[in-house]
Amino acid sequence: MRNRRNLRVLLPFFFSLVFLARFGLWTAHGAVPEAPTLEGKPAPDFALPSLDGKVIQLSEYRGKVVLLDFWHTY
Repeated sequence: MRNRRNLRVLLPFFFSLVFLARFGLWTAHGAVPEAPTLEGKPAPDFALPSLDGKVIQLSEYRGKVVLLDFWHTY
């Protein structure tokens, strides 16, 4: 009888630990490194082809507002 009572207490605890570990809610302190912030820094330069075949670089638009729309369908 006592083993069954212990099992009722330990099983929910065990499954809670498995759930937390599975979904990343329980991690060691410092285990996940923080991503470096790019706030206040210039965007990295890149080049993409335009619809008419010319290559356009982001650096050509320095000082201007640029809106990038990455659109994809599935």
